[in-house]
Amino acid sequence: MGPSRFGIGLLALSSLSRAVLARECIIDEILTVSSPQDLDSLRDGCTTITGNIAIDSDYSGDFFLEGVSDFVGNISTSEDAPPVNLGVLDLPDLVNAAAITVHRVETVNLGNLQHAGELLLGPSSPDGEVNLEALKDADNVGFKGGWKSIVLSSLETVTGELGFYFVRGDDVFPDDDEIPSLVVDLPVLKTTSQFTVEGKVASISVPELDKAGDTDTPERDSSQGLRLNIETQIEVEFPKLQTIGATTQVFGNLSRISLPALGETATGMEFNTDMPLEIYSTIETAFYVWLWGKIKSVEFPKMVDLGSVDIADAIRPCNETLVKLWEAIPSHGPPGHESSWYWRCFREDLPRDSNQVDVNTTTTVAPNEPTSTAGSGESSTEPGHQEPSSTDPETSDDSGVPGNEGVFLLPSQAGILAALLAAVGVGSMM
Repeated sequence: MGPSRFGIGLLALSSLSRAVLARECIIDEILTVSSPQDLDSLRDGCTTITGNIAIDSDYSGDFFLEGVSDFVGNISTSEDAPPVNLGVLDLPDLVNAAAITVHRVETVNLGNLQHAGELLLGPSSPDGEVNLEALKDADNVGFKGGWKSIVLSSLETVTGELGFYFVRGDDVFPDDDEIPSLVVDLPVLKTTSQFTVEGKVASISVPELDKAGDTDTPERDSSQGLRLNIETQIEVEFPKLQTIGATTQVFGNLSRISLPALGETATGMEFNTDMPLEIYSTIETAFYVWLWGKIKSVEFPKMVDLGSVDIADAIRPCNETLVKLWEAIPSHGPPGHESSWYWRCFREDLPRDSNQVDVNTTTTVAPNEPTSTAGSGESSTEPGHQEPSSTDPETSDDSGVPGNEGVFLLPSQAGILAALLAAVGVGSMM
């Protein structure tokens, strides 16, 4: 491709104390750069750049543009063939950017960037760092791979998705490279349409987040407002999160999740972890709640209507928490939202120890019962659309399970019956 043509416009800005000359540089076509020298044409006093810059896969060295405050366009690399020798992405004076999608870069310095459209950044080494300390709002922000550190100390609003995807990517981290565990620290974040964290993280801190998910979006039933799929064993708390406008999905190795301010979610909540999970939430209403995987404890002290409650067969025998959950659901859901928890917990069913199971309880694992996929980024079921097939009353033959229509005996009743049968047997022999 021949050299790109630039159209240059001048805009004079004046004030009482000084006059500032701003220069707009327009890229008529996509400018493909293969070396730092290819950026020289944009260094001649450009304060605003309008157009698109493509960083070639052969690019080697730093990407440095000083003096540019506004970028109306996209700075990008190819996702399929990103450069392997891109050093520092450094635009120290940039304040506004429409889009930056760089899939493999050593370090990112956008310390003055305040407003952005799309940001998608991926590292080229485990030592990569991102400085976005001034960023206040954006449409969509995503981080792939395994950054050593990401500074987002001023981020308040993301109108779309805010995502951290720390899973091993193809050819980015060799098998012998250790992906760092990121500290996700968002001290002033208040709203986002979707908050996603996947892979290796050391901790998650969102002390001011009060809304996740867009309650006005018609497609919210199939979208996620909060999605966690964590490889490392951590606890997570969302102290001010009041509303989740789309599905909540929790997978992986979380040991505890606390939602002490949550009042409602317009759709559902899905829990399916690989390790025993403690769940605490002040949730009052939900469309459905699925408790799959390994559940250690569930505490919903303010629940009013959780819609359809589904508990996987593997969560047996009954425990005190599940008994309370069952008994606290008014009529097990309103018409049209009846609980799909097809087996019932009675207090008489509580085992003497964690390994004891009632001899009259039949455990049937549903053939499509889900398993957690920590770090894979995908659950084994289609979110919000599939339930264990054994909940179907027409196909399930679990008549010995408490709560079904079949006849079963409690341990005390079985003992009495055995004594009566023994007495009858002795009487017949005399």
